[in-house]
Amino acid sequence: MKLIDELKRRNVFRAMGVYAAAALIVVQVSDIVFPRLYLPDWTVTFIIILVIIGFPITFFFSWTYNMYPNKGLSSDTNRSFIKNLSIKKILFPLTGFILTVIGGLFWFIYPFLSIGIGEDRDYDAAIAVLYMENMSTEENSYFADGLTEELINRLSRIQNIKIKPRTDVAVYKDNPVPINQIANELNADYIVEGSVRIIGENLRVNAKLINIIEDKTVWSNSYNNKLT
Repeated sequence: MKLIDELKRRNVFRAMGVYAAAALIVVQVSDIVFPRLYLPDWTVTFIIILVIIGFPITFFFSWTYNMYPNKGLSSDTNRSFIKNLSIKKILFPLTGFILTVIGGLFWFIYPFLSIGIGEDRDYDAAIAVLYMENMSTEENSYFADGLTEELINRLSRIQNIKIKPRTDVAVYKDNPVPINQIANELNADYIVEGSVRIIGENLRVNAKLINIIEDKTVWSNSYNNKLT
């Protein structure tokens, strides 16, 4: 009971409650906004890790530096608090600045570390998404290109699957090269190819997934919809 009373006196429960509420909002906003900005999955994980690390830090500071002494404290305690307040005003921003610098450095360095070890990572499969063939007029080619790039972006979010970047497959656009040759040059296990046909307001998309190793189509489908 003495520990609980001391936690209450030092306003630890209040500080932890405020931090928990703020942390929950930050995590939820990150989980919604980051994918819309096409940020990699590790950015959300990084925010969650920072939030978890922040709990013991918040507990430590709320216990050690109670910025709001209770009314029941003696006048000597209040005078001691006022005497040390200037030091705490400097210590708090300095500590926050140091933590911010550490987090910022990690945020900046992590992508380069990922690039450096990216080739050594074990993937379940490597997939190359070829540009969709435009079966319509040239003015509708933008739709086939946009669909291809969106497909690459979506598949890139799947863990343990290595998706060849758009710049690597762009050289094969409108270039009649055998699929096996493309797969060998890109070191891909699977190839995704398809076509887009637009007639008036009618849209038809054909897509298939080809297993290069077994030399067979493992999945194919057609999608019919309205452009609107």
